[in-house]
Amino acid sequence: MSTSTKYSNSIMKSKKLPFLQSQILDYFYLKIFENKQPLIDEISELTGYPKDSKILLNAIELLDKKGFIQKIDAFSFKISEDKRKFFDETIERLKGRKLSYNYEWIEQIDKPSNDQISLFNRCDSISDLNSYNIVHQWYDYLEDFPHHLLEESINKYDLKKGDVALDPFCGSGTTLVSSNLFGLNAIGIDANPLMCCVSEVKTTWDIDCHILRQTFKSTALKFLDIAQDIDDYAFKNDFLDIMPKKEPFFNVFCKKIIQVYKDLGLIQSFDTYGKTVIYNKSATEASSFIDEDSVDFIITSPPYPNDLEYTRQTRLELYLLGFVKNMDDVQKVKKTMIKGSTKLIYRDDSYSDYVKHFKSIQEVSERVANALSDKNWGFDYPRMIKEYFGGMYIALKEFYKVMKKGSYNLQVVGDQTYKNIVIPVGKIFVEMANDIGYSDAHIELFRTRRSTTHEIPLPEEIVVIKK
Repeated sequence: MSTSTKYSNSIMKSKKLPFLQSQILDYFYLKIFENKQPLIDEISELTGYPKDSKILLNAIELLDKKGFIQKIDAFSFKISEDKRKFFDETIERLKGRKLSYNYEWIEQIDKPSNDQISLFNRCDSISDLNSYNIVHQWYDYLEDFPHHLLEESINKYDLKKGDVALDPFCGSGTTLVSSNLFGLNAIGIDANPLMCCVSEVKTTWDIDCHILRQTFKSTALKFLDIAQDIDDYAFKNDFLDIMPKKEPFFNVFCKKIIQVYKDLGLIQSFDTYGKTVIYNKSATEASSFIDEDSVDFIITSPPYPNDLEYTRQTRLELYLLGFVKNMDDVQKVKKTMIKGSTKLIYRDDSYSDYVKHFKSIQEVSERVANALSDKNWGFDYPRMIKEYFGGMYIALKEFYKVMKKGSYNLQVVGDQTYKNIVIPVGKIFVEMANDIGYSDAHIELFRTRRSTTHEIPLPEEIVVIKK
């Protein structure tokens, strides 16, 4: 069997395991190969789970049940004979390869690509920069906001340079980037510290591109000086040592920095853009750090009550960049978020108290509860619905305080369904806005989605709210 085939077989079998189990298995195999005792403290540090976590301990138990490791006693393991070949292939994959790195990637920063030349020729205006995704593509995010809507809204609501736009759920900063491109100053709020970091990087354009270029080249060359012998370097949790392939990481890094460098060159050629301030806080307390009657325009896409736990999408980056060190830190972030997922709800949460007087919210929650009464799952969905709308009610009240009179607040929202019961998010937002005292609130259809689990068309709507 060829070496590449061995690697392929090992990787394919590992891919059949959940990520956590695959991560732990690599650790165990390396320890067994080196005749060292596995330590639960090291596994806890490697995975980010507390050492007494049921999830962590269950993953180890499942690896034993599946036959990838065999428990001898307490915390000692061996390899069964039927897994010996897979063990050898895995160790060869983890420890055996010496990689070569391509220096030409570094030099690409000095060579304009055909795409970049084409962009320079096509980008005659700020509108072109926005249309061709300049800066918007620096970070890929599942719930990206449609940036074309920003330019349309800026024109529709007659916003002027220097006006202040607020995105209280700024995510990867799409609203902020487009606002700055068109000369608006912007304020971003997000409970996730990683997304605040992303937004800040994406809206910091007044940097010396010459220094950026030189720093990139010197850093990349420094990395290559040690990369050939990277196996000789000791790392605290062996993270780099067990990465299945290191070279693509270097290529991706180079491509991304070069993209940033060349996008900045395009932006700076126009020499006119707004500034952004980012707050790593909760939108439910906006008026505590934003002046009242200071915001000219709000546009955002708040979390949906779709049981999507947003920190899970960014968990790896949160740990690697040091924003969190353990699950307690993750929990602190989750507690400040709008409760669009059952995984964000804690015993002492009480946002639901603020919407007890809304019959529509109580009724849809009860209908979902009845529909799930015969199931052994989903029992916390009804509470999630009330906690979600309670949190958004508080947020809408906070937005009212910071908005100028006559200004607009656009919330891009989508209806959700559970057991074919539609949660009319847009209609409830209108009801809550009227209750708070906004002068007008109505719905404009943005687009229609279709659920992957049923045939009910779900509208994605813009709730237009005026102070």
